Amino acid sequence: EGGSAEGSSIFSFSFGHMRRLWFDRSTAVISLLALTSLIGLEVARRRWKRGVADARRPVLRVCELFAGVGGWRLALEAAVGRAYRFEVVAFETCRQVGAIYELNFGKDMRYRNIEGLSLRDLSGFDIWVMSPPCQPFTATKEALQLDIADARCAALQHLLKCLESLGGRGPRWIALENVKGFAGSKMEQRVLSVLQSLGFNCSTFLLDPPACVGIPNHRKRFFLLADRTRRMPASSTVAADLPGTVSAGPSGDRRAGVHDLSEGLLVEGGCQFAETLGAVVSSAYEEGIESAFRELRRQFVLAFSNAVQETDAGLAEELRSAFQQACSDQEGFKVLRTAGEIPGRMRVILRLESQRAAAMLPLLDRCMGNAAGGPSELRVWVPRVAACQPIGCFLEPGDKAELLVPKTVLAKQWAKGLSIVSPADRSSFCFTGHYSKVIHKASGSLLLDDESAGRLALEPLNRTNMLDYFGKIRFFSPKEVLNMLGFPRSYKMPDMPLKNQYKAVGNSVSVPVCAALLSHLVDGV
Repeated sequence: EGGSAEGSSIFSFSFGHMRRLWFDRSTAVISLLALTSLIGLEVARRRWKRGVADARRPVLRVCELFAGVGGWRLALEAAVGRAYRFEVVAFETCRQVGAIYELNFGKDMRYRNIEGLSLRDLSGFDIWVMSPPCQPFTATKEALQLDIADARCAALQHLLKCLESLGGRGPRWIALENVKGFAGSKMEQRVLSVLQSLGFNCSTFLLDPPACVGIPNHRKRFFLLADRTRRMPASSTVAADLPGTVSAGPSGDRRAGVHDLSEGLLVEGGCQFAETLGAVVSSAYEEGIESAFRELRRQFVLAFSNAVQETDAGLAEELRSAFQQACSDQEGFKVLRTAGEIPGRMRVILRLESQRAAAMLPLLDRCMGNAAGGPSELRVWVPRVAACQPIGCFLEPGDKAELLVPKTVLAKQWAKGLSIVSPADRSSFCFTGHYSKVIHKASGSLLLDDESAGRLALEPLNRTNMLDYFGKIRFFSPKEVLNMLGFPRSYKMPDMPLKNQYKAVGNSVSVPVCAALLSHLVDGV
């Protein structure tokens, strides 16, 4: 009996424990289900609220001409995506480029020749964004530089004729990007003439990403903003709204309406300085580029400090000493001719990452005030420069064996003059559609893929035997090129030959620069 009673007691305890456990678990399950339901309701409420908010946002009807890989569309989303919903119609002729666009944006691409677009195709939009063919204005050996007479200007000419015919049915805003050679061209004059006759207020700009948005890749481009909502005065400048630039730049005898916002200092010298400058530059081909520019810097220091000497001898001596120290840093301080402008005008470029170059800024601030009583030809402009991120921030992981620069290239004598940067550097040359196909400095920088390497801008590479670097120097990948153009990391590239990818991405736009411009043009309307 004792055993039976004990067994009964154990059974009773076990059953009661299981019942309580079942009850507790049931309660927990019910609580979990209730919590899940509440979360689901909250998610649904937020989606509904977002949907209502989306429905309340006005629609921005976008015509994306020469659409490429969608840089302008990304810029619009970054600039005014919270204020507008987009209805985009994109036109492109190249199906390989269109495949990249459709992979990222869906089947929005219309494969049409721009010259064949009708008034019906082009009407009913709020904004046109475009990057017309740049070859007529490109300063390369292969380009004929025929300007408006080039057959590749026909598409833009057709758009201008359509604008004239559309009248009030045309867009409220237009944004156009091209190479810097477009500035001052006959085609630019034609565009401005048509737009102004239709009531558009126009502003034109020359912008470079390192100075404007802190991206370490030079891509100086011409931009035109046109607006007929009367928000933007005809003489307006976007400079004040772009980070790292100033709104009041040099003007007067510069080409009217074009604001050059490159980083650096603009120094204008008188006739004597112009003659000295011409003599130095003309010797470049005889003495070699580096030695000629070294002499150019020395001549500039002498001419500049002599000009300041008349008003403040002490400041002139300080300035001369600071410049001479900066001269030892080839990448920190450069003096370059500005082609196509008044003889004697020079652009002095300071890279603020160089301590020696940055040390000159306080002296130049003082000089700006003191030089006013000196020679009338002397004027100094000191814009703020955006701090560039290191190139390593834009690199992609993974095997890059197929991107290595071949031995046959490194063995060439001219390989010693190629632009080679490290992940620590903060400057690189513009990438073009011919990157990896045509190899020279102007088609884009190469990468010394070594994270232990320091900044080559401060510690130059030993170029005695370039073959020593085989296996370490590579091309940037197409995705890395897009990263340097400010495309989002989520942007995808399809499986296609590398040369086709490079051609597509090399012809795109700098998304952050375009976004800053569009934000000024469209936001707040």
